[in-house]
Amino acid sequence: MPFSVIVIGGSDVKSIIDILKKLPDVTSIKILNRIGKSSIKYSYILVLPCVKIVDKILTKIIDLLEHALSKAENYDILILPLRPSEKGLDNRNGFRSLFNSVKRFVKIFIANLASSVSRVLVPELTYSALDLIVVRGDVFKKCSFSFKSFSSFLALIFQKALYFSEYKIYKLDLPIEVNLDEVDIPVQDIIKYVHIMFSTSDFRVLKFICVGLSGVLVNVGMLHVLHVIFSVPLIFAGLLAIESSIVNNFVWNSIWTFRLKIRRTSFRDSLLRFLKYHVAVGVGALVNYVILLSLSLLLGINYIISNIIGIGLGAVANYLMSDRFVWKVCRR
Repeated sequence: MPFSVIVIGGSDVKSIIDILKKLPDVTSIKILNRIGKSSIKYSYILVLPCVKIVDKILTKIIDLLEHALSKAENYDILILPLRPSEKGLDNRNGFRSLFNSVKRFVKIFIANLASSVSRVLVPELTYSALDLIVVRGDVFKKCSFSFKSFSSFLALIFQKALYFSEYKIYKLDLPIEVNLDEVDIPVQDIIKYVHIMFSTSDFRVLKFICVGLSGVLVNVGMLHVLHVIFSVPLIFAGLLAIESSIVNNFVWNSIWTFRLKIRRTSFRDSLLRFLKYHVAVGVGALVNYVILLSLSLLLGINYIISNIIGIGLGAVANYLMSDRFVWKVCRR
């Protein structure tokens, strides 16, 4: 899935382009020697990740970039919001016009859905599928030995900015308004955007699911060992099996799932997170129980189906509590 990039200004443009040409997902490179009438302190790379634009709005983007750099020249990553508008569209009747309108609506809906997914994956980063990214050239060169594609570069610098405080991000408040007929939003590029967000999050959701499955195995295995082999009464064996799975999940989530979000590793901080994790598990179990009773007793849905839905929603609640309460972002 290709990137279109624009390299702007600076004396190191040639070295930046040489690196860009080696990346398999960069297929379009343009060069601008300067931004408007102002001189710029650094080289910049303007990335158009999920949109293909017509040349006439590029001037509008560059003008806004000039304004942004004047306010945020000490930042390493700039995010420029792009907001499609229906102003100026050809709304003549006809099947083709209707088809194009529906296609545009579907693509924007998918882009907004992807942006909502990204806010779950990386709530610390306000970057939507329709935003443009500007990265300082020296940051790109500094990281050039740590990535093999431009998408992995973006995920890397977002991680370094969010969890290690190595780079600073600035998002412009004023969005760039463009007509819908001036942009194209390829679905494959939206998929690329979601993949970047997954990479930025260190694939926390997938890791959380894997850890949860391992907890099920620990629970079942411990219950069998305690109750069958050691003849521990079921009322106690069940509690010990549940607590064993909670401990298993907490340890793996700490050292694997949420590893990027942990700054302090003292015993006191770990104990506090452990107690918070019990709260998160309790919230997930409560959601599961309430959904089970609500769907089966109030709506008459089969209890097995109700329980499966409850387990799924409980897992979502558990993840959100773990991500935003137990392992809150702690910059290093």
